[in-house]
Amino acid sequence: SRPRFARAIHIDAKMGAMRALYQSDKGEAEWTERSGALERRLLRVDKYLANDTAVAAAVPEQLKLDDVIVAPAENSAAKKGR
Repeated sequence: SRPRFARAIHIDAKMGAMRALYQSDKGEAEWTERSGALERRLLRVDKYLANDTAVAAAVPEQLKLDDVIVAPAENSAAKKGR
């Protein structure tokens, strides 16, 4: 339906903005510059963990991601039991 398509386009645009932030060298070593579209800065987890070996040792291997992974949103009708 049309609202789902519009939502998908909106999510795709946000993911594009996130990718662009992570690929940019602007900002601090561990943080990206602030994105007006996303209204936030993003933590560069790999650089953060590389600078703090105690924290890196405590993070389970499953959480150390090379790429950003986005899970699909749950169906709201399924959550309501319809």
